Amino acid sequence: MKLKLHPNRLYSMESTQKIFEQIEDYLAGKLEGNELESFKKLLEIDPELREEVRLHKELGRALKDKKALDFRKKLIKLEDKIDKKKESPIQKPFISHYWKIAASIAIIIGLFTFFWQIDQKEDLYATYYIPYPVENAKRGEVTHEEFKTIAQKYKEEEYSDIIPDLEQLITHRPYDEQLKLFLGNCYLNTGKTNKAIEQFLNINPQNRYYEDGLWYTILAHLKLEQNKEAILLLKKLIAYDGVHQENAIMLLEDLE
Repeated sequence: MKLKLHPNRLYSMESTQKIFEQIEDYLAGKLEGNELESFKKLLEIDPELREEVRLHKELGRALKDKKALDFRKKLIKLEDKIDKKKESPIQKPFISHYWKIAASIAIIIGLFTFFWQIDQKEDLYATYYIPYPVENAKRGEVTHEEFKTIAQKYKEEEYSDIIPDLEQLITHRPYDEQLKLFLGNCYLNTGKTNKAIEQFLNINPQNRYYEDGLWYTILAHLKLEQNKEAILLLKKLIAYDGVHQENAIMLLEDLE
């Protein structure tokens, strides 16, 4: 697997190996504490790392998937048949049988590729989704005391617990667009995807958080397998030419 080089980072053989190990630990759920937080922050700012995580995830799914194992078993059986026929002194029947085996291999490869592509599209949401960072609240408008407890629970992924508090807080601060991003992400992580879309679309287009809302609206459509809606919004987001443009371009390529 080839590692794409980020223009602002210098790579050595040792650092590349370390990055691969971190990616594998991240996907296996082995990263914890500060190491996990640091890796998530790096994912937010480094599109090349996100792409590498996506490639590792696809490879892992392919190797673990039952269809992949069945595929490998069938190839082994076919190869055994070919080897046995090669040992046979009867040449003419072997040629005919060899091409039948070759055709079977081609069919298996075609089916395997087809199922792999289906799995890849189903996994796009998990590949691109990262919760809206609670750290962003420090730079934004959500700095009031009431949000501190909510922020801690949000960071600990206790989404269900804080939904009522966020809903109540928004009724008192209806123009706090960051709160809508946090609530929408809570909805996304608790199966209330349509409510998440409603929350993201409620962000004022003139507000600086509108682009974030558009990106998460796209991911919500992706989660609902509404690819046409996602594609339309991706083109709009790309034209917006903001911080999510590069991710939007990659996701559009994956969907098309």
